[in-house]
Amino acid sequence: MYRAAVLTTLLYGVESWVTYRSHLRLLERFHQRCLRTILNIHWIDFVTNVEVLEQAELASIEAMLLISQLCLAGHIFRMEDHCLPQIALYGELSAGHRNRAAPKKRYRDSLKKALGACHIDHRRWPTLAADRDAWRHTIHQAVSSFENTNRACLEDKRRRRKTRKASAQIPDQTFICSHCSRTCLSRIGLVSHGRAKCYINTHTHTHVSACSHTQTKCMHGMHYIHMYTHLIIFWNIIILLITVFIWR
Repeated sequence: MYRAAVLTTLLYGVESWVTYRSHLRLLERFHQRCLRTILNIHWIDFVTNVEVLEQAELASIEAMLLISQLCLAGHIFRMEDHCLPQIALYGELSAGHRNRAAPKKRYRDSLKKALGACHIDHRRWPTLAADRDAWRHTIHQAVSSFENTNRACLEDKRRRRKTRKASAQIPDQTFICSHCSRTCLSRIGLVSHGRAKCYINTHTHTHVSACSHTQTKCMHGMHYIHMYTHLIIFWNIIILLITVFIWR
């Protein structure tokens, strides 16, 4: 279902696309997210993108794009000279010029890059494309080799990153915290640890003690206020009784 409905909609007209590396990253990200959802793979499972493609038995978006573009290029080359696709591919503007520095990519530039990624000589590809069956066999073999090489490069890059992290040596000089005896690898780490952990714990204990002392003082003050209030009420009652007795 994903291959028949989602991929065909996503890659509609991919044969004529002019793609940049940022476009490929976005497409690969969407491809991986869909496959991980279908296969019920979460980020906590620590499954690499290569393993996801192997489980789904699918190629990457870049490999699909290469096959589509090279197939279309061979089909256009085998057309008659008066056909519009061949005129658009091989035609040149009679006037005007491209901007300097980094001009916008053309379809011919994208096709040349695809041929280079598949290790097909861009000077000899018309000879290969003249035979339809031979051209399709060539590009499928080339794209398969490209996909295997790309996956091997990704695995090697991940292995070298893991090896580099594992082989990181612990420095000779260490710094020990005087409060909790924790070992820090640098002086700034010790300072940060003291500010974040021990400083908070120490001052939290001091703050709790201060709060307890303040609460005790507040309780004593409230007791005195109650006594003074009762005394005032008692004297008011005495004065009221004396006044009533005199007036009688």
